[in-house]
Formats: sequence, C-alpha cells, structure tokens
Amino acid sequence: MLVDMHLHECTYSSDSKINLEEIVAIARGRGLDAVCITDHDSMGLREYAAEYSDRIGFSIFVGIEFFSLQGDITAWGIEDYPGCRVDAQEFINHVNEARGVLCLLPSFPEQ
Repeated sequence: MLVDMHLHECTYSSDSKINLEEIVAIARGRGLDAVCITDHDSMGLREYAAEYSDRIGFSIFVGIEFFSLQGDITAWGIEDYPGCRVDAQEFINHVNEARGVLCLLPSFPEQ
C-alpha cells in the first residue's frame, strides 16, 4: 500500500491551499492507495475524512503534527492530544500509551 503520511488540508492548516477532495483526486492520479492528513495541532478533519473515505472507497487516515515545546512531532493512531504545548517527552509518552506511532521532525539551529 502506497500512502502519503504527511499532508495538510486547508480546513485546519493555514499552510495548505487544497481541500480533502482535491487531495484525494491528486493522490489517486499519482497512484497512491491512501493519504494521511496531519494538520498542525488538529485532528478536526477526522469525522469528515472517515465519512468521505467510506463514501468514495479511498483510505484516508488522520494523524497530527503536534507542536511540542521542543518542536514538531508527527503522530498517527491516537484518539486525542494535549490541548496546549507540552514537553516533547510528555507527548511521546502519550502516543506510546495509546499504542500510536510517531516521527520526530528534526529542528535545525538558526544560522
């Protein structure tokens, strides 16, 4: 299964200009089997994505790109997340307790 695991959608991410329907059309056109929406500090698209996925027969997962005190952490397979910025380890522990999966995004010092 070929899945893009890190996409932003315009409803909850100001850095995206495309909606879920456009994302799916592009993904299908490029031969992807599924997409995962990982908006910044939001999983607000989860209910609509599940309904839309069922309706069109294309897998859509929803994760999150969480902004911890030490930087961004992308996570999948969790039901909730802290309502405010917390220490990275606290969020990592939360994801692990939920048996989710995460990826730490590197931060680079200012040059």
